Order: sequence, then C-alpha cells, then structure tokens
Amino acid sequence: MAALENIRKRTGLLLTVIAGGIILFLLQDAITGWTNSSDLEREMVGHINGNDITKTDFSREVNKITYIMESRSRQASTDAQRKTYKNQAWAEFVLKYAYTPEFEKVGIAISQGEGGEEVDMIQGVYVDAMLAQAPVFQDSITSEFSVSKVKQYISSLYADTEKNQEQIFSWENDVQSLIKNRLRTKYSNLISKSNFVTD
Repeated sequence: MAALENIRKRTGLLLTVIAGGIILFLLQDAITGWTNSSDLEREMVGHINGNDITKTDFSREVNKITYIMESRSRQASTDAQRKTYKNQAWAEFVLKYAYTPEFEKVGIAISQGEGGEEVDMIQGVYVDAMLAQAPVFQDSITSEFSVSKVKQYISSLYADTEKNQEQIFSWENDVQSLIKNRLRTKYSNLISKSNFVTD
C-alpha cells in the first residue's frame, strides 16, 4: 500500500520525465540528422551513373532552358512550362551522364567541319527534319526547305555578333539539340537493329 501511495504522489514527476525523454529522443534524431548530412548531400537532387547532380547545376540548366524558351516566345513561362523545362533539364543530365558514355563506347559520333555530318544536317543533303520544317528556312514560293535560306540566316546572324548575341546563343543551342537528337537516333537504331529473333 505504501508503494502505491508513493507512486501516486510522484505521478506528475514521472510523466514529466517520460515526456521529456520522448521529446529529447525526437530532437536528437532531428539534430543528428541535420548535423550528420553534409552540405553537399543536402545540395544533391540526384545521381546518374555515379555522377552527383547538385541543386546549383540543375537550377543552372533549368534557367538556361527557360531563358532560351522565353526569348523565343517573348513571354514569361507558365507553371506548366517550367515543369516541362525541369524535365528537359533532367533529360540533359541523363544524356550527358548515361547516354554519352555509351555513345563513346560504341563509337557513335557526329563528324565536324566542312563536309562533315554536322554541316550536312544543317545545310546539306540530309538536313534534319525539324530544321527543314522551320518556316524561316522554307522558300516563300514553293514552301520547301531552302539551303540558301539557312546559309543566308547564318551569315546574317554572325555578321553582327554584338547585336545578335541572343539569337546566336539560341541558334547554337538549336544546333547542339540537333546533334544530340542525331546521336540518340543513331544509338536507338543500333540497339533496334541488334535485336533479332531466330527461327
């Protein structure tokens, strides 16, 4: 009876100690979680093929894509467009860290310089379909793709590099996109043609 009376007298103290212990336990997890993770770990948005993607790198890529798209449309981006830009930025990192090493392993490349594939896909015989469909590069009479329009555009673009910085940045980004698409197409074709079923 005396023991029960002792416990009854100290119930408030016992509950305070238990509550304090629980609070300290929860705070300890939060504090050690914050101090144990380095700044770099908190800065990560993902990993691709052993490469860390930081918030800074990801934001830089999103901002680059946003700048290009907004300068083309001359309008501020909507929330839906910004989400698309984030997906495009992530796809750029996947291409850079997952696909590009594979392209190099199997020897897929785009030849540069005069007579190379890069020039050919812009102003040659095998022009990229996206470029060929651009109205600015179509003949005003026949509505067909015109290599002379492309050459004219490029020469006017680089005639005044100071004035045309934004357009040059956009054009060079478009060319890089065409190259990346061509590399992915080559890789996809290689993979699809290497799969076969035997009888």
